[in-house]
Amino acid sequence: MNSARIDGAGEFYTFNRIILPIMKPAMATQAIFTFVTNWNNLFIPMIILTRREKYTMPIMVSLLRGDIYKTEYGSVYLGLALTVLPLFVVYFLLSKYIIAGVALGALKE
Repeated sequence: MNSARIDGAGEFYTFNRIILPIMKPAMATQAIFTFVTNWNNLFIPMIILTRREKYTMPIMVSLLRGDIYKTEYGSVYLGLALTVLPLFVVYFLLSKYIIAGVALGALKE
């Protein structure tokens, strides 16, 4: 960062060209954790949402459990599999930044 300032780079150039590429793996990891936390949130949507057509997927899976004496495990497992799919998609989209950050630290010049 000091070498960029010595070369006459401005604040935005230093941030965009030096700091931001170093921060990408950490931001991707934080984005994954934030998405998983908000996706699996059950408490707040149960309070806020009143109509069944606006329920989130984790709420629908909890409603699939049904009666105390009879549970359709096939539909519960299918609901869980469908609930996990967006988590996999987000992880696979952001994992390239995490892998690039690990590889960036492993290079020796």
